[in-house]
Amino acid sequence: MRYLLLLIFAFLLHRSKAQSFELIRNADSPDSSFYDIFRLSRSEYWLAGENGVLYRMNAGGALKAVAYPSLGLDILKIDTLSDGQLVLAAEKGTLYFYNREKRTWRVEQLAGFEDKVFYEMASGPGRELFICGGSSKIAASRARMPKGFIIRSEDGGRTWETLYSNPFAMVWDVDLVEGKLIASIYNPLSRRRLISLREDGKWKAELKKGSMLFHQYDEENALLAGTRHILYRPEAVAGRVDAEMHTVPGTDMCWSVKRSGRWVVSLASAGMVELDDGRRRKRFKVSNFNLYEMERSPDGGFFIVGSHGLLLRMRLGERKMLANEEDFGRKWKDINSN
Repeated sequence: MRYLLLLIFAFLLHRSKAQSFELIRNADSPDSSFYDIFRLSRSEYWLAGENGVLYRMNAGGALKAVAYPSLGLDILKIDTLSDGQLVLAAEKGTLYFYNREKRTWRVEQLAGFEDKVFYEMASGPGRELFICGGSSKIAASRARMPKGFIIRSEDGGRTWETLYSNPFAMVWDVDLVEGKLIASIYNPLSRRRLISLREDGKWKAELKKGSMLFHQYDEENALLAGTRHILYRPEAVAGRVDAEMHTVPGTDMCWSVKRSGRWVVSLASAGMVELDDGRRRKRFKVSNFNLYEMERSPDGGFFIVGSHGLLLRMRLGERKMLANEEDFGRKWKDINSN
């Protein structure tokens, strides 16, 4: 009996470590693509995307549409100011501000940014907010002058100043790291680089990578995700600032990277998820569609959003799961063979 109980315990322990992907919303849902997911609290998430689609979600994955003064524009990013006010960054120089205490909305459309997209945000102390981006056509993968920029507001989005502007570079990402502003710049003439704003107000090149970096994430080690050889043979890449970046086979773009426990998780095009614990890499094809962003779930895993309204929940462990390509993720096929 004791031996049997030990076997049962070992089996349950193995199952508890299983990696799995739970489909919350099909990729063939009537809604447009989800571009971002933001964790507002342990039990509340916001999802936004194409054509202004906007939802609230609880920790169980239940979705509820948000009524707001939508202009039908693509929303690329969600963030909060230090006072808790929610900010949605959209195309055509548009920002939506939501006061959670008063439950009121404010819409700002910045003059001179009508042909630009706000691609990423970073909030600072007080009501400080940094936004980066460039031409809306570049963000939509069309050939145009990038016209990249970084702007800053110190009054919660009422007034703005330009910190960086370059007609030949796209600014994909901006982050505040220990009080230093760091940006990911794509410029084919200078091999793409990370730059930082010094105390004297001048920009300094941090490093150059032969890749276009869409996303960077800082916790312990700075993590990077993007693509390289964009004009000829695109390959998704991921890695750390202090290490050589590696390709993610079978994909052309890596959109997001985050850490949870020992795992570094990267999301890529064509439904690919990569897990890296520093000793080995594991890859799972969970859909045929692009996976754009993720946020931690209460159990330490991630909620993942993607194109065509795709929404998944990933639980971390050791079991491999694969989406059945014929049904686009409605069912799951176990490919665990070891």
